[in-house]
Amino acid sequence: MQRVPSLKLLMGFEAAARLGNFSRAADELHLSQSAISHQVQQLEEQLGQPLFRRIGRGVELTVAGEVLQRSVQRSMETLRSGLGRIATYLDPGLVVLV
Repeated sequence: MQRVPSLKLLMGFEAAARLGNFSRAADELHLSQSAISHQVQQLEEQLGQPLFRRIGRGVELTVAGEVLQRSVQRSMETLRSGLGRIATYLDPGLVVLV
């Protein structure tokens, strides 16, 4: 069974894939461009294949990158949804009936 990469690496990848640019991904995640580049490089090494093609100042996904992006986006949506559901339990005035 293949080890799942860290959430930090996947979040850097997802932002770069969505924005098509490591610098914009870095700005969004409050990191340096170099940090995003290193995260993507680590992820590519772990997976054993390139996820991006560098084009000018931007990047575009390889076929493997497109497949991974879809999976990561679905996973992130699931995580956000779950976090949203548990956030309601932080309301001190909330009464939950089961």
